[in-house]
Amino acid sequence: MLRIALITYETSPYRGSEAAVSWNFITQMSKHVSLTVIYGNYDDVPEYIASNPIENVRWINIPMKKYNATGLIEDIYYYRSYSYWLKKAAETVERLIKAKEIDIIHFLNPIGFKQPGFCWKFKDVPYVWGPIQGVDNRPLKLCYDLDKKFFFKAIVRRILHNGMFMFMPTVRQAIRRTDLLYAATPATIKGLNRYHGRNDVIALPEHSLLEMETEQPKELLPGQQLRIIWVGAIVERKALEILLLALAKVKSADWHLSVVGDGPLRIRLQEKYRHLASNITFHGKISRQQTQDVFRQSHLHVISSLGEASTTVLFEAMAKGIPTMALDHCGMAGIICNKCGIKIPLGSLSEVTDMMADRISDIIERPQRIRELSCGVLKCSQNFLWEQRCRIFMNGYNSLIAKNNKSRT
Repeated sequence: MLRIALITYETSPYRGSEAAVSWNFITQMSKHVSLTVIYGNYDDVPEYIASNPIENVRWINIPMKKYNATGLIEDIYYYRSYSYWLKKAAETVERLIKAKEIDIIHFLNPIGFKQPGFCWKFKDVPYVWGPIQGVDNRPLKLCYDLDKKFFFKAIVRRILHNGMFMFMPTVRQAIRRTDLLYAATPATIKGLNRYHGRNDVIALPEHSLLEMETEQPKELLPGQQLRIIWVGAIVERKALEILLLALAKVKSADWHLSVVGDGPLRIRLQEKYRHLASNITFHGKISRQQTQDVFRQSHLHVISSLGEASTTVLFEAMAKGIPTMALDHCGMAGIICNKCGIKIPLGSLSEVTDMMADRISDIIERPQRIRELSCGVLKCSQNFLWEQRCRIFMNGYNSLIAKNNKSRT
């Protein structure tokens, strides 16, 4: 059985986002390989594994430095803490290499490219990185139309992130050294090819499906209200206002929107779109179980975000057979197809909201579209099950070992 050193800053059996990405990797890949998991200090991990041991997994905890701060100071402390953690992780991996206890190093998360750590410097064992993401530029025209301050932030971010991706020495060296590289979004793949000459990158979203919750397609019956769900933090980047503007253009009132999440823009948006209040429920932050219940009652899931990798909620909707409407952008562009969802081309705010409104109106007028798209979801979901994902990783690992053995002989 192959022995993998897995570097994962975040992991948890209870949390979402990148911690969930890591946890699913551990629980699924441990069926195929032996894992030495190098992770940060979440209290819930040792508590969980004490009563729920996972076979073929050895846990090495490197505590993260604690700090109390907010805003810019919080960011500074975070990166200092993370840099310290990466150095300690590299020291741990080096000891494992010297003891000949691992066959491959896999740097799993965070998925951002800006701090690749130090383990890529070890040349005695093959090195895997990813899926990575972080070079998807936010569409400036949309940002400008939504909010001028957000537009300025998007420009600054584009300059800084693109500059770091193209010219930062450690990033360039790590990308060049990596034996097997996975990328979470189409834009990341293009960037790796264009600026780093990596035409061997494997497309793989960071999230995937553990299982499908249903084999039956969603149905929207004639005369039934179209139930739409939007999930996320109500912040600029998630751009809930794009969906609200689109719904304001829908002539029919046979729809209802459930907004799950909270954030600093909530009150302003509720006030600005109070004329739609009878058709919208702002749930705020609710439990995972409550969120799943809202999902099950919905027919259409919408992602309006201007900057994502491939979000957890996209796969939560997919697991329930719910089609997703999203901008043809970021990770969604590589997952959603015309058979299982609706992709909205990037353009001006007016163009995007007009097209969203047209697609929603079309569904209200032709409710059978939900069943058609849901059938597509059930079919396309087979490409994103963890069973398929494990095969991709195992094929990659085995090819590296074969190549490494060949080079030694």
